[in-house]
Amino acid sequence: MARRVRSSQQVKEVTMDYSDSMYSIVTQVFPNADIVIDCFHVMKNQLDGLDAIRMRFKRKAIAEQSKEK
Repeated sequence: MARRVRSSQQVKEVTMDYSDSMYSIVTQVFPNADIVIDCFHVMKNQLDGLDAIRMRFKRKAIAEQSKEK
């Protein structure tokens, strides 16, 4: 058991997604590790936001076009 604790203390970096539960576990098990959010989830979050803005403009354009008819 002591070896396992010592090795978890030596972990320098953990890559993970945005999960709150995973964050809680990682900070408890690997207290010395830097937490890095993986690129996939960062990009997905950005693209989801961009898509929401795009859809808002699209709906607005369709509504304006309908009013003109």
